[in-house]
This record gives sequence, C-alpha cells and structure tokens, in this order.
Amino acid sequence: MPNCLARIEYDSHATLRKVRGNGYIGYQNREYLVGEAFKGRLIEIKEDEVNGCVNIYFGQRNIYTYDLIRGD
Repeated sequence: MPNCLARIEYDSHATLRKVRGNGYIGYQNREYLVGEAFKGRLIEIKEDEVNGCVNIYFGQRNIYTYDLIRGD
C-alpha cells in the first residue's frame, strides 16, 4: 500500500471544495458530509439540475449523491 495518494487533478472549470477536518464541505449555503477520510482533500461538485441532485466526486469516482428534492 502506498503511504500517500497520488495527486488528483481536476479540470480548470471544476467546482472544487476542500474537505474540512470534520468531513464536511460548504456549497451554496448548505453543508454536505463527505467523510473524514477525505479531510484536507479537494473534491469536485457537479450539479444535476434535471434530477435535482448534487454529485460529489473524488477524482473520477462519484462518492456521494445528495438528492435536493427529497433532502438526502
């Protein structure tokens, strides 16, 4: 196992947030739990306006989808 992860690069137009020590990020006046395992890491946020979701990515992997219509 490597001691550290390789640097993840995102597109220059990506919406990025740094995960705080408690595992949360802030985006558009809301708090989203990403997980403490990602603390200090940059994650990408992609809005899906058609389905009313916010998708959170670590690199190319979708790690969470928040349904804004249902509230989860």
